[in-house]
Amino acid sequence: MDLRRRCSVFLLCSTLALLAACQTARPAATEEATATVSVSDAIQAWKDWRPATTVRPRTYSPDEAMELRATWLESARHDDVPKETPVPDLISWSDGTDQEIVQCLNEAGFQARQADPAGGVIMDGLAEAQSRPYYQTLWTCSAQYTPSPEQLQPWGEEQYSVLYEYYTTFYLPCLRRQGIDLAPSADIPTQEAWVTHAMSGQNLEHLWMPTDYTQWDAAHQHKVSDQRAWDLLAQQCPPKPPASALYG
Repeated sequence: MDLRRRCSVFLLCSTLALLAACQTARPAATEEATATVSVSDAIQAWKDWRPATTVRPRTYSPDEAMELRATWLESARHDDVPKETPVPDLISWSDGTDQEIVQCLNEAGFQARQADPAGGVIMDGLAEAQSRPYYQTLWTCSAQYTPSPEQLQPWGEEQYSVLYEYYTTFYLPCLRRQGIDLAPSADIPTQEAWVTHAMSGQNLEHLWMPTDYTQWDAAHQHKVSDQRAWDLLAQQCPPKPPASALYG
């Protein structure tokens, strides 16, 4: 399974399909991204990052939270998950890093791992015969560890503003520490222009996205030309900010 599920559980990059947590397969690499700090230090720096944008936390009643959960689980139901499959009880709300999902899958006998500190599930060695039980188990695990209610809501201006800040103040400098620059023709938009474009939902294929390696300098794209190199880079430079920064 070449793409190995770089997205968040159930391809939750649809929140911003442009997040480029989903990447296309790449040819074999000749070089890898060069880590400049330890992974533990890089993860701590990512956890400590805070935006200038003020995010007002949303609050939900227990009934509202469970209604959001039910709607999300139904939309996330894969074709291999029968409609009559009972919804298990919620064990705890997830912070979006998918750590509980990975543990749940591994306890069920699958070989799963976290894609990067920001979340996502990578499956190693999933045979075709395992596809149906995998999706059923993934759905069950996600019902037991559902993303917290604010993560199940559509993004607003605050979330897009935080993402832009993250790209320009954390992600780009992190890429440069790895020896990666944007293409010379890259035109970084203003925050206002970028947020307006992202929220419009129109022509997203033309949206500036530094997590999209095709927007990097062509001389540097080979640095992530295989999955292992991309995984190493994502540990140093996660493709999205912490949930605490996005949702307050």
